[in-house]
Parts: sequence; structure tokens; C-alpha cells
Amino acid sequence: MSTLICRGLRSGEALAVRWCDVRDRTITVDRAFVAGELNSTKTHRRRAVVLIRALAAERAASGPSSASDDDLVVPNLTGGFLELNRARASADRRRRLRVSDAWSHATSDTHSRHS
Repeated sequence: MSTLICRGLRSGEALAVRWCDVRDRTITVDRAFVAGELNSTKTHRRRAVVLIRALAAERAASGPSSASDDDLVVPNLTGGFLELNRARASADRRRRLRVSDAWSHATSDTHSRHS
């Protein structure tokens, strides 16, 4: 998904991209999945986002082997739309755990040096 976002797609637009929207050098953007609903884009216009050469190669390498054209590029575990709020919450939990682990490690090092 970071690939899609870094190419100028809003996060909701990236969540709504299907394999039929991805071509050799472009992604067609005409819908967005926001707040649990599939809608048109913020501007209500269809646009083509150009893939740079490296992203086109990545697309070719990770494209669908048995997926249909209507399958989402960034699905949830069951193939449906990924809920961005849930994904953000999960990422936040992982980030808090990393910070907590780093803090525990740092404080245990401090205690062991002062003992």
C-alpha cells in the first residue's frame, strides 16, 4: 500500500484499487473506500496515476497469480476491503510495543550498569 500512497493516491483510494485498475504503467483511480463505505474519489473524477519504472516492475513481480481482475490489490485477510482505522490501530499497537520494548531494554541496561 505504501507504493500506492507514495504515487499520489489518497489512502482510501489505495484501499479501493482492484487488479483491473492496474496497467503496465498506470493505475486508474475512480473510487475510494472511506469510513466503511465505497464512494467516488474526493474530486469525483477518474484519473490515471503513472507508475514509475521500479513500481511497474514491482507490480509485475507481485501481481495476481490466481486473483481475478475484480480482486483488491490491498485486501484484508478475507479478500474484502481493509478497514483503515483497524490497520492504523494495529500499527499503533505494534509501534507502542516497540517503544515499550526499547524502553524496557534501555532501563534494564541502566539498572545493570548501576548495580
